[in-house]
Amino acid sequence: MTIAEIDLSIPGEFTLLAPTDDAFSLVPQDTVKFLLSPEGKGTLASVLAYHVLLGIFTLDEFEKRDYLSLSFEGRPVSVTVDPVKFNCL
Repeated sequence: MTIAEIDLSIPGEFTLLAPTDDAFSLVPQDTVKFLLSPEGKGTLASVLAYHVLLGIFTLDEFEKRDYLSLSFEGRPVSVTVDPVKFNCL
């Protein structure tokens, strides 16, 4: 079943930042229900694309310094390690 349609067929390499189960558990159930509905398809695609970085990045690169990159959808993304944080500027 396809819920969100994100086209990653453009040339290039990508890094996916996948939230932990703990992070997913913080999302209110009403929000999850909306994101999985036909009406929430665009929002879900945007949220997923925001977690895809343009280029390949390793944990070592994130550990050396706070990292700022662009997401697949073109928004700036900050990644920090110890503890791992995504866009907690």
